[in-house]
Amino acid sequence: MGKDPVCGMDIEEKDSAGISVHKGEKYYFCWLDFHSFKF
Repeated sequence: MGKDPVCGMDIEEKDSAGISVHKGEKYYFCWLDFHSFKF
């Protein structure tokens, strides 16, 4: 399980709208426009 870094919602990988990897860390997103998120 991961946490959406934008809204803070706990989310399962299978339920995520997208996954991004930044500096070796996986981030799970609950919304489709997650690529606009800036680290």
